[in-house]
Amino acid sequence: NVPVTDFVRMIAYNPSKRFNLPAKGEIAVGKDADLIFVNPNESYVLQKEDLYYRHQHSPYIGREINCRVTKTYVRGNLVFDLNEGIIGEPVGQLVTYNKKA
Repeated sequence: NVPVTDFVRMIAYNPSKRFNLPAKGEIAVGKDADLIFVNPNESYVLQKEDLYYRHQHSPYIGREINCRVTKTYVRGNLVFDLNEGIIGEPVGQLVTYNKKA
């Protein structure tokens, strides 16, 4: 198991720094408020039907996943709930890579 602090650093903080995305990577005033809620005690076997993108292909289909995303917020808006699926219209925006000088 990976400690929560290390997980957050790996999937949010470090990539935001690496790609110079100042509005991402932390929960703080002025940040985007993109959050996921994960249940670390729920496992499931990934099925094609679990994928919410157009082309339902993944090397993880049929594999056991040892945690479960239960909610996703984008800029503070609930966009996914495990029981309800995708909520509302898409609100994501293209994030561009800001090269450091």
